[in-house]
Amino acid sequence: MNFYTRGKMLYLDISINNRRVRQSTGLIDSKANRAYCLKHKDLFLAQAKNKQNTPTQKSKKKLLSQVLQELLSQAKGLKLTTQEGYKAAYNVIHRSLCGNKKDIKIHELNATHIAGFYDFCLESDYSKSQISKLCQIMRRVLNYCVEKSYIQKSPFYNQRITTATPKAEIKPFNLAEIQTLLQNCDNVRFKTYLITAFFTGMRCGEMYALKWQNIDFNNDEIHINATLSQQGYEQSPKTQSSKRIIDMLPIVKNALLTYKTIHTNDSYIFAENPKKNIRDDRQMWGKLLAKCGFEKRVLYNTRHTFASIMLSKGENPLWVGCKMLGHKDLSITFENYVRYIEIKEKRAGFLDNFLQENADSYVDCKPPKRSFEHFSLTQHKAKTSAPLPPSNLDQKKRSANV
Repeated sequence: MNFYTRGKMLYLDISINNRRVRQSTGLIDSKANRAYCLKHKDLFLAQAKNKQNTPTQKSKKKLLSQVLQELLSQAKGLKLTTQEGYKAAYNVIHRSLCGNKKDIKIHELNATHIAGFYDFCLESDYSKSQISKLCQIMRRVLNYCVEKSYIQKSPFYNQRITTATPKAEIKPFNLAEIQTLLQNCDNVRFKTYLITAFFTGMRCGEMYALKWQNIDFNNDEIHINATLSQQGYEQSPKTQSSKRIIDMLPIVKNALLTYKTIHTNDSYIFAENPKKNIRDDRQMWGKLLAKCGFEKRVLYNTRHTFASIMLSKGENPLWVGCKMLGHKDLSITFENYVRYIEIKEKRAGFLDNFLQENADSYVDCKPPKRSFEHFSLTQHKAKTSAPLPPSNLDQKKRSANV
């Protein structure tokens, strides 16, 4: 039990069931009052436990939607895309816990509601990784409620999930398929987008944030320093390493130079009207896949395609992963794309002549060869020359002679 003051009043800092509880003593801070609290420590602990186990009128009225709004307001300092992600997750949590109700009081939550949350996730066909992220956020929400004394104990529990949808397998395109896609694309803007995406490995948001001032035709470089969200607002890239300068391959340079003749304004190259262009591109992408007879894949697949093609053709992983894709280190590149790296080089070639150069030293070490007949005869002699154990008859004769 520790003391601290707030204004002139004396407060207690107590740990109950591994949970921090702070309580006012109602006394002015003084040596005498601190001594009184220590002397009646058990009384103050009992009061704190009783307070902890008794929901306040404030907590009884607190609704789940209000708690989620409190948490959302605390995320205002984060990126807008991160805030949107939390908002979407909170909506899932609210729908899964409330069921058919419009809202629910936070102190009414129990294990049954958590079971409903898991059922909702499975029925919604979420993947294991999506359920795992939702569980982390759910746990954070309930722990926040405990800290605020809205509930006394979190009802959350971990449930083993084995029937969730597995993570979608990455299925990149090959060069022949890329050619088919480009030949069947009639929209000049979107075709230029695809060429740039397929042969730079840029993320979709990074592509849409490109302006002509980011394109250095003299040095064949593209400067990436922003990303554009689906809602149409610009922000910093995903990570610090995502701010980078990438090489502009000839096929990309030619496509951009051609497109620049018809698109000369200073707005985004591929998103003059961000919300509309991003939405339209998704629709065009789906129709293009169907037209070419390809299965459904997300537009982000252009990034995976770049990585898989470059690595399978023997390009340096450091250039592919860190320089072009913007990975912090090669471990991220290898984790996602190692299966596309073909290693055809001969390894440990320095051992080829090792045995041959040291053949003479091995000749003297070879044990002498012995025939099977020699081995059998030797074993037979060893067995016949050994003395036989005395029989029972010999033992009787010896005892009679005695």
